[in-house]
Parts: sequence; structure tokens; C-alpha cells
Amino acid sequence: MYKIFFYSHPNMGDRLNKVMLEDLFGIKVTQTDLMKSNMSAIGSYLGVLTCSKRLRYRLKQRLRYPFAPKDHYVWGTGFMSYKTYKNVGLLFRNLHFCAIRGELSKKKIEDIIGKKLDIPTGDGGLLADRWVGNNAKKKYSIGIIPHFKEQDHSLINSIKNYYKNSVIIDLTDEPRSVLRLISECNTILSSSLHGLIVSDSFHIPNMHMILYRYGERILGDGFKFSDYYSSYGVEDNPICMESGKWPGVDDIVNNYVIDTKMVENKKDQLYRCFPKL
Repeated sequence: MYKIFFYSHPNMGDRLNKVMLEDLFGIKVTQTDLMKSNMSAIGSYLGVLTCSKRLRYRLKQRLRYPFAPKDHYVWGTGFMSYKTYKNVGLLFRNLHFCAIRGELSKKKIEDIIGKKLDIPTGDGGLLADRWVGNNAKKKYSIGIIPHFKEQDHSLINSIKNYYKNSVIIDLTDEPRSVLRLISECNTILSSSLHGLIVSDSFHIPNMHMILYRYGERILGDGFKFSDYYSSYGVEDNPICMESGKWPGVDDIVNNYVIDTKMVENKKDQLYRCFPKL
């Protein structure tokens, strides 16, 4: 039984942990609390797997969760922030690292455990096209994907009106429908990490947009984007939509640097290293 910890947000990225993984791998997934889980997958969950090394805190945690599973598998997840993890350990006795989202998260974990990890990097959301297929007819010049917490941002409708033949993609819709709608776009502008990741899965040129001048004001510090892109050896270069200088569709295509072969290689690695529980 795959007991995966993920948040109950009405959000495509989180929900892929159940609907996509069950179909792709022929497994049964149960969403559960962290200390009842045996796996972390799609999302930014590495931070919650750490704990203080101080004895009294560790004893408190053991007393609070006396029947926590000893083994926990990590597949494609990463850290949320640039926070430095000093004097911390790992919450589970036996953490098995199958894959980590990016090189930055991998380095943080290596610093914590004191050894190098010979594992692939990549986000499980890259397997999206292997779930729904990649033969959709293109209908839209550009898809606009706000993070689900930014759907009501005042700029969203203005952005849609600016681009001809555009569509706003709601990440709270049924996940398979969301993926198919993304696949029907020629280009993507997204403030959601998994909007970008799924676009890469379909080899759709995309660009990271931010809707606040200083980045993700309520959604972290941008680490998860830099982490994901570090797995390709490139940097996150978001466009701030508040500046009023919006990219053209050609700009999105011409500035897209994710290598198709590298994406396909990561998909193969992620599929092969999925744990068998």
C-alpha cells in the first residue's frame, strides 16, 4: 500500500500524487498524515521530513508518533525554500531516496546526511504526457496558468485579453482535464511550478511569470523553481507581469531552453526508479 503524504489542496500538482500515480504504476494510493505515510512524491515536502537533532525534541516526536513507519521513500519531491537546515536530522529512521526534484534540494539533503546520493533528479509531474498521451490537436496560441492561490489576481484577465487566442487554465479543475487543456496550447505562461513542469512534459515552450514585483509573496521564496531548473543546469528567469512589459509568443518560444532529450531521459529515470512497496 502506498501511503503518500500530500496536502488536500484543490490543486492539480498535489492531486497527481493519487490519480496519475495509480494509473501509471497500477498501484493503490492512500492520502495520509505525514507520520502515517511511507512515501513523499510530487510537491515540496522535503522540509517536513527534517527534524531537530536535539534529543528532547526527537524524544517528543517519538512519543507523539510511537507507531510511525520506520521506512519512508522519497520520489521526486524537493524543498520549498532557501532556508538553511542546520543541526537537523531526518524524521524517519530509514529514508530511501529514489529521486529528488532538483540539484539544489539534492545538495541540501547530502549536507544533512553527510554523503553523496547517486540518484536521478526530476519532478514526477514530468510523467504527465505518459498518463494522458501527447497527441492533442493544438487549439490555443497561449495558455495562461495562475497558481491556484492567484486565480483572482487582478492581472489575470488583462493578460488573457492581451494575448490573442488565449485560454486561462484553472488548476483546481479535474487533473486529467487540466493536462489535456495544457497539451492543446502552443505556448504557456505560468506562475505555477507544475504548470511549467507539465508543459515541459508535453515539450511546450513556456515561461515562468510572477504576478508580484518581489516574487511569490504568499507562495514561498522562489526556491522550488530554481530547484526544478537546476536539474537541467539552467537558471530560473521569471518575467514580472507587474512591470507591464509582457513577452510575445515568439519571445516565449525563442527563450525556451529546456532540452527535449533531457526531459525524455528524466521521464525514463523517474519511471524506472519508482519504488515498489
